[in-house]
Amino acid sequence: MASRATIAQLRQLGLDSFALDQMSTADKQAALDSASARLDSALATQFTLPIVAPYPLDIIECECVLASWTLLMVRGYNAPTGVDENIKERYLMWEAYLDKVSKGELVPNVVDSGDGGTYGSTGPSVITATQRGYSERGVSVSNPPRPMTGPFSSD
Repeated sequence: MASRATIAQLRQLGLDSFALDQMSTADKQAALDSASARLDSALATQFTLPIVAPYPLDIIECECVLASWTLLMVRGYNAPTGVDENIKERYLMWEAYLDKVSKGELVPNVVDSGDGGTYGSTGPSVITATQRGYSERGVSVSNPPRPMTGPFSSD
């Protein structure tokens, strides 16, 4: 699977230009492709892959941050100075995001290639049982009282 994010987006949403300029285009693309595969692993638990373009920005940013972490690990993590701490924090945040997606706790606004169409933008589906003979609308004014009938009062 090719990456969803571009190298230009990696520069905007991932690592700064100084760090990226020291890496080859092939390395950047390989990191994006790897991040896309990791993202697909989480998405595949809830959606039919591939997801359909246009991709939401959270998916693009997640891919860029995962790729940035991979590139940072290849270059070397600079822990003593704290310069790379921001990338680490963002990486951990997106890892938590992917964990929630894979568990179905968080639903990104994506369109998958299955029959279901758009997910995440319409909210949850609600399925209820048949009416149980009572209503919040009360009863009629007849004697003896009886439940109101009409549209939406029963199955």
